[in-house]
Amino acid sequence: MFNLKSILSTAVAFALLTPAAASASPRSASVWLPDGFAYPNGVAFTELGSLVVGSVVSGDIATIDLGSAPSVKFPSADRRFAGTALRYDAERGRLWVASPDFLGEEVDGEIRRRPHRLAVMDAESGEVEWSVEMPDAGFPNDIALDGQGGAFVTDTIRGRVLHIREPGASPEIVAEGLESREGNIGPAGIATHEDGSLIVGVYSDGRLLRVRPAASDGPAEVEEIALDQAIANPDGMAFGPDGRLLVIDGAVESGNGRLVAVDLDGAAPYPVEVLISGLDLPVNLAVRDHLVAVTESRIRHRMVDDPTLLQPERFRLVLFRLEDGGANEE
Repeated sequence: MFNLKSILSTAVAFALLTPAAASASPRSASVWLPDGFAYPNGVAFTELGSLVVGSVVSGDIATIDLGSAPSVKFPSADRRFAGTALRYDAERGRLWVASPDFLGEEVDGEIRRRPHRLAVMDAESGEVEWSVEMPDAGFPNDIALDGQGGAFVTDTIRGRVLHIREPGASPEIVAEGLESREGNIGPAGIATHEDGSLIVGVYSDGRLLRVRPAASDGPAEVEEIALDQAIANPDGMAFGPDGRLLVIDGAVESGNGRLVAVDLDGAAPYPVEVLISGLDLPVNLAVRDHLVAVTESRIRHRMVDDPTLLQPERFRLVLFRLEDGGANEE
């Protein structure tokens, strides 16, 4: 058994944890999600340190609080029917939600999808304050807050990054032409760097891009980030307390999903360190202090042609404790 107090040596402490069997790290643990809650994706810490988790196929949002079992706090709503990304704006008490209709519904032999949406809800009551269809039938994948009441959103289908200055404002195109070269899944994870640039992962071809938005109406500056090892399917990402970029590697083909850290200081190619491996198609993450929460979607059976992959019955979060000094054990 793990020493859970050691694993969670941050301001946040959770009950009802079990060891993370997919990882050999002594600093990881699992939180099993409520029965019936499938394919977790978006995840965020709230101001008090609890966790909220969204699903890629449902608008249900589960919560994990100290001393109580995980439960669905906010049921699905008409204007918020999925949660591929959740980002908590503590200053304004809002939760931004990316809500694409990923699977759709089969009607008369055809898959029909509702227009993909982006929503903002009150983090306490769950009331949807604002919801909008993605422009040009785009697909909202991930969200990064801009620190001023707005958010950046990756549009996977249209190969671009949008900026919404505040709820109700029209989405503005920050960068475009970011489509995947190797497959059909384009921009996924996004994080804001302290220098004002955006880091974006292109899912199908494994590229990390640095996007510097233009000061005026000109095009953004986009450059590829050279790495010392490949990240197969970069997805959710965020900067950790030591300044390194934490990135989810979905590893669709190999099945060996990972959490990695990229040190963007120094010279290229930038070093990549594997923090956790053996995850079942991880998709997103959240960071608070030195604790990382990773959603394990387990949806690979819908993405690859492998009859041995069965529909899973249970889903979990994996929690990982970063070392205070930034160095991590093998």
